[in-house]
Amino acid sequence: MQVLGKCLIFACSESDAIFIWMILEREEALARVNAAKKRKREIAAELEKEMKTQYEKETGKKANYFFVL
Repeated sequence: MQVLGKCLIFACSESDAIFIWMILEREEALARVNAAKKRKREIAAELEKEMKTQYEKETGKKANYFFVL
């Protein structure tokens, strides 16, 4: 939902019944999304390295590919 050039973000935690409403500027919202994407790529790269190393250690074969959603 967009309100006058600002992004409305709604987050809730079912366990604590906490509701958070924030109105962010478009640039700030995009910066958060891009930071999350970057963090996911970094974590996926680290995970790929660890899993390929473990696979090669256990099987003696090199992994051909790695996939993350």
